[in-house]
Amino acid sequence: MEKNQTTNKDSILIVGSGPSAADPKAAYLKDANTKVFRLNWFFLESNLVFGKQVDWCMFNYREVILFHLLRQVIEGRYYEFNQLHFSPDEPKIITEYTQFYREYFGDDYFQSLYKRQRFNWPTPATIGNLVTDYNRRLGIKSIRKTTVPTTAVMTLVKVADAGFKDIRLAGVDFYMDSTLYGYHPLPKHLAHYRRSAIKIEQLNKVHKLLGKPLLKEDYWRPQTTSSIQSRHAVDLDTAIINHVLSSYPDIQLTVFCTDPALAVWQQVKGIKLLAAGDIQDTAPAPDNRFIPLLDTIKLNRAQQRKIVILMRHLLLRVDTLIFIRTHFPNLYPILRPLYRFIRDRTWIGRWV
Repeated sequence: MEKNQTTNKDSILIVGSGPSAADPKAAYLKDANTKVFRLNWFFLESNLVFGKQVDWCMFNYREVILFHLLRQVIEGRYYEFNQLHFSPDEPKIITEYTQFYREYFGDDYFQSLYKRQRFNWPTPATIGNLVTDYNRRLGIKSIRKTTVPTTAVMTLVKVADAGFKDIRLAGVDFYMDSTLYGYHPLPKHLAHYRRSAIKIEQLNKVHKLLGKPLLKEDYWRPQTTSSIQSRHAVDLDTAIINHVLSSYPDIQLTVFCTDPALAVWQQVKGIKLLAAGDIQDTAPAPDNRFIPLLDTIKLNRAQQRKIVILMRHLLLRVDTLIFIRTHFPNLYPILRPLYRFIRDRTWIGRWV
C-alpha cells in the first residue's frame, strides 16, 4: 500500500451502523480533539451519542430516500456538516443523478451540495486487489454474489491512507448481534421507497405474472441476517484491517464493540479493545430531534413515481444481464454487448 504523505494530529472516530454505536458508553471514544466520520443512515440514531458535529460523512446518493431525508437533516440543521463524500464519486454517474434530482426536487440542491461540500479520499488499489483475490479463491464470478468489505472497514482504509494515526471505531460489530443496526427504523411509508423494498416489490410482480421465477428463488427474499452476512465476510473484513495495520504500523486503533463482536476483534493484534463493561456508566445522550419528524415527512406523487421509475431502470440494467447469464450462458458473450448498446441509446439508459 502506497503511503499517503498527509499527516493529521487529531484523532478520528469512525462510527459504523452496528448496535454498539447506539450505546451511550461509545461516547468515551470522542474527546475535544476528535474528528467524527459518519456513514449513510447515521441520522436515524435515536440519541446523539456522538453529538451533532459531523466532520466527514459518506453516503450512497443512489439510495434516493436516503438523500431525500439527508436533505431534510442538513437544511434543518439537526447536525452540523463539514464535508460529504458522494459514493460512488464517478463523473458520469454524478451527472446522471444531477439530472434526476433536478427533476425530483425541482432545483439544483444536489449539484450545489456536491460542488460546495464534496471531498474524496480514494481507496488504495491494493485493497481492491485483496478483495478480488478473496473472491477468486472462493470461485465467485457473479457480481451479485461478490463478497465486499463493510462500509466502515473501507472507511478505515481511507482515513489511514489520508494520514490519520489515532483512529477509533464504534459500531463495527460484524453483524454478530441479533440486532443488526443501531438505528431507529424508518416508518413504513418511507421504508417502502428504499431500493431493496422497491426491488423486491417489482420482482414479485414479475414472478406473479409469469407464475415462475426468472431468477433463483432467493433473489426475492428480503434482507435478513444471513443475506447480509453472505454479502459481507468477517474474514475479509479482518484481513483488510490487518493489512491496514501492517501497512501503517504507527497507527493506534481503538475499538468499542458489543460483547458478541469481542471474539472477532480479539483476533486482531495490536489494537486497544473496549467493551461496555470496561467503561463507567455515562449520562444518557440527548434525543435526536429529527426522529419525531419521520412520520411527518412525505413524498409527493411525482417523487414517488420518479423513485419507482429509477429503480425499474436499475433492474433492467442489472437484472437483465443476470437473467441472460443464468438462462442463456452460451449466448451471454453475444447478448451482453447488444444489450448495452440498446440500453445506452434508448430510454432504458435514462437515470441509470
